[in-house]
Amino acid sequence: MQPISYIFADDTTHSLAELGAAHQGLCASPPGPSHMGLLLHTCQRVEWYAAAEIMPPAFELLGRSSTSGQRAALVRLGQIAAGSRSLIPGERFIYRQVREAAARLAVDHPLYGVTRGALLLATRAREEFGLYAQVD
Repeated sequence: MQPISYIFADDTTHSLAELGAAHQGLCASPPGPSHMGLLLHTCQRVEWYAAAEIMPPAFELLGRSSTSGQRAALVRLGQIAAGSRSLIPGERFIYRQVREAAARLAVDHPLYGVTRGALLLATRAREEFGLYAQVD
């Protein structure tokens, strides 16, 4: 199993205006698919998960330190998918965004298992703790 690292910019590191601009830029000019990484970008975050030392495809991530470990990446991505790190706790839209990012990965992609595990973790957390936003 390859080591996994992730690097992120979210509402704890950048303003929502900066993150919104990053999201718009990534939507207007999306990077190509990576055989070793996964880019997740929403209005509240830009995250890069990688199974190798690869430059992140978003300038907001350049120069930021990364965190390593498959378990750490699984937990963070699971928390995001469950909506526990959202401005509206339990929002379902973020689950869909993570699921769609994961669906772009081939079965042999090094992050395939991590994304599937994170989605299962998020589903269990939503059910067990009732993580559903009233506005969904």
